[in-house]
This record gives sequence, structure tokens and C-alpha cells, in this order.
Amino acid sequence: MEKEELLQMLKMHGEGMKKLSLSMAIIYEDEIHKFYYDGENIIEEVPQLIYEIGSVTKTFTAALLMKLVSEGKIKLSDSIDRFFPEVKWNLDEFNRNVAVPTILQLVTHTSGMGNDIDCSTEEAGMKLEKKLMKFTGDFENDCIYGYLDEEDYIETLRAVNWDKVDHEFQYSNIGLSLLGIILQRVTGMTYDKAMQQYINEELGLKNTWLDIPRKVPEGYSIATPIGINQEEKDHWIWNRKIGMAAGGIYSSLEDMISYMKSYLTNTPQYLNDCHNKQLAYSDVNNFGIGVTWIKDGDITWHNGATGCFHSFVGFNKKHNMAVVILENHHEINEISIDDIGRKILALPIYSL
Repeated sequence: MEKEELLQMLKMHGEGMKKLSLSMAIIYEDEIHKFYYDGENIIEEVPQLIYEIGSVTKTFTAALLMKLVSEGKIKLSDSIDRFFPEVKWNLDEFNRNVAVPTILQLVTHTSGMGNDIDCSTEEAGMKLEKKLMKFTGDFENDCIYGYLDEEDYIETLRAVNWDKVDHEFQYSNIGLSLLGIILQRVTGMTYDKAMQQYINEELGLKNTWLDIPRKVPEGYSIATPIGINQEEKDHWIWNRKIGMAAGGIYSSLEDMISYMKSYLTNTPQYLNDCHNKQLAYSDVNNFGIGVTWIKDGDITWHNGATGCFHSFVGFNKKHNMAVVILENHHEINEISIDDIGRKILALPIYSL
């Protein structure tokens, strides 16, 4: 790939996106190439910015899960009812084919749950409605998951009519938030405390946080979110709620480079178990699913989006290559950063 080809892709992606701050890195063998795109030019001196990475957070939640699996504290085959003794499961006692989901189904988005909170009683519904009255309805400015408590997710478990069929891939923030609750109950710590400790001590990342950082390190700044109307918006605030397990991490380009290098080198070893097998398959999307990771041939990837921010991370072990792309702008054009990242990862040889 020539530099002009990369610039052309970025121009197609960023056309009309004013105040774009796009940071990216390509890791190839022992080299790291970093770039910053401001909507017009590729600049190799990358500013130290912090971005919302959205659903790439799910891969962190999955990594902590697989650490606990490697320690024998939980199994992917575990039925989730063992972690929620307070739930009376809505099962048909006359149908022996009925069962609740497993951990594996949560992390492969095949549990049958989507992104809707359900309520089993009218009283629970009224409580939820009252709580969500505080939500502005403006998803660019406001994070709905910052208003949902653990009980709201647990109430969904009570409301679902569970069956035992093979569910098609259905992307579920609810499922990953429930996994966050399960990790709390296994570790005996709050999710945010357990994950922050994992991020800092196990992964060695120092500029990665759950929820918006309370204190920005010297030399860094938080990228400004820009909406579809080209105006500055507010950051998503998660209010330390359990929904963070599905999308609440803020991070820097440098830390995400380190994170991708951990997968390329299998350090720690259990990270390999996050993606080395296709555990489910989506007939609709035509891709495989590992432990939250999407598997598309030799390419393993995940993306993320909050109100305005978008992120892409992926790697190709066959080519010993990884890509990180982080941006602060609501995407408005046909070519996405996902398209750019996957195209780079498909290259047999990278040179720039």
C-alpha cells in the first residue's frame, strides 16, 4: 500500500467531516507506523488524544473472562442461572427443551437477547419508565446506559420467555452487561474496580479508563466529540453503571497499540483463547464469532461506537499485522474506518 492510497481512503471516509481527529496505527512485524488525519492531510506526528472506544470494550470484558476461565473460576459452558439465584426463570415446566443461556452464548451474541430492557411486571415497567425520564433521547450527547442499574438487566432475565433453540447472532449490549454482573460475582469486586485493576496490572495499560477519566494525564487531552451536524457534542457519561462492560472504556492510541501487540504475541497466553476458535457463526453477516471477537477468514476484528466516536481494532496473525483506528466524529460517508482497517489487514505485505 502506498501512502497516497491510504490518503485516498481516508479522504473518502472523512469528506465533509469538519474537526475530524483520527488517530491510527499499523503494526507490521516489528514496526509500528502511526498517523493522524485531520480531514485533509496525513500527519506522522500524532497528538496525545484520549478517545471513547465504545464496544471494543467488550473485548476487554472477554479478556478478563478468559483469565478467570484459565484460573478455573468459571467455564464458558456454565449456565448463567447459577450466577443469578435471585431470578425466578420464566421457563415452561412442561417443555423439556427449555434452558437458560450459557456464558458462551453471551459472549458470542447467540443468547437470543438483543438490546432491549424488558420488565416482568407492570410495577417494574413503571420504575424503568420513571428512571429513563432523565434520559434526553439525544444519543449523540447522552448515554442511555448511564441510567440503567444492575437490577434493570436482571429484571430482563425474569421477563424473557426462555427456549432452547439455536439463536442467530444478535448483537447484544444487554448480554455483555449481564456478563459484567457475572464477573463481579466471580471476582467479589465491582466490575469497574476489577476491570481497572486488570487493565493496569495485567495488561500494563496506564492511559485506559472505565468511563471518562477524572484526571487527564499531563500532555494528553480528550478528543472533542463532533456530531453529524458538525457541532461539538458532550461525551458519553456512564455514571459507573454496569453497562460499562459493553462499551465504557476511554483509551489512547499508544495503549491500544500495546493492547493489539498483546494479541499478536499471546501475552498473556489466555488471550489466544479469545479468538483462536470460531465458537459460533452468523449466517446473516457471514462471519464467525470467537469470544466477542469477529472472525473473518484470517482477520480478527472488533469495532465500537458511542454518540460520536468510532473505533476499529483488528489483527491478522498470518501476516503478523494489527491495525488501530480511533476517531472523534459521527461517520457520515459510505466508507467506514471498519472498511479501511479490514482492507489493510487483508494485504499480504504492508509497506508505506
